[in-house]
Amino acid sequence: MSTYPKAIKRLYDLQKFGIKLGLNSTENLLRRLGNPHLGLSCLHIAGTNGKGSVAAMSEASLLAAGLKTGLYVSPHLVRFTERFRVTGKEISRRQAVELAEAVWQVADEREPPTFFEFVTAMAFLLFARQRVDVAVLEVGMGGRLDATNVCRPLACVITNIGLEHRQYLGKTLGVIAFEKAGIIKPHVPVIHGVSQKAARLVVEKRAAEQEAPIIRKGRDIFCRREKDGSFSLRGRRWNLSRVSTNLAGRHQAENACLAMGALEALAEAGIPVTAAEFRKGLKRISC
Repeated sequence: MSTYPKAIKRLYDLQKFGIKLGLNSTENLLRRLGNPHLGLSCLHIAGTNGKGSVAAMSEASLLAAGLKTGLYVSPHLVRFTERFRVTGKEISRRQAVELAEAVWQVADEREPPTFFEFVTAMAFLLFARQRVDVAVLEVGMGGRLDATNVCRPLACVITNIGLEHRQYLGKTLGVIAFEKAGIIKPHVPVIHGVSQKAARLVVEKRAAEQEAPIIRKGRDIFCRREKDGSFSLRGRRWNLSRVSTNLAGRHQAENACLAMGALEALAEAGIPVTAAEFRKGLKRISC
């Protein structure tokens, strides 16, 4: 078995292939792994601001429900292994090496994967091997052509959208929104907090084309900040008063609203999670 430093160096050497937007290479790599992503129940999260918090809130609430979770985020802050969590725990270096070796065994030098494609394949393989109940997946960049977009989610979330990665995604909010909205799948609920009209129209047009139910913050799900620093949430199924979270910042009320909408959609899809467990998860959350 390769040592962890050697394995990580080999992975980072893939950065020479740069950023390659598109799904064919990822799909081919996963097919050679036996399509581990196809058997997963996923929550897929895109957006500019807040997607990491929404992902963490969703994971914590599913854990409070006693479910086995997978969480895939990017980038990492300190350690490469931060990108992957199973049941709330970061994977070990040994697991990272084993996953990397499994993916290297099927990598095709005629179609070399990028760093992100390779690491996304590792995440899907990990979650399939661990038989997680729900995999929470954070988009790396954009959405439509992001490697995570091969998943078949139970629900999608799009947080607010800003001008980011314009050299790859486009120079206007409308064009960037088109890329983010690419995660919307036929008949799959999309929970969104897109406030700018130009971007919101793009997202909702895509949802209508896919016949995907739209759940909009401020229309279908609501949050209100309270004077004591807590916040109250009202959804389509759940009403929670004076909720708190140990994530810092007033903006976390907005993120919690989207997370609530996502978990309501998961509950409607048969995932056993309740409003009480959502409240408990928000309080227990750790990042």
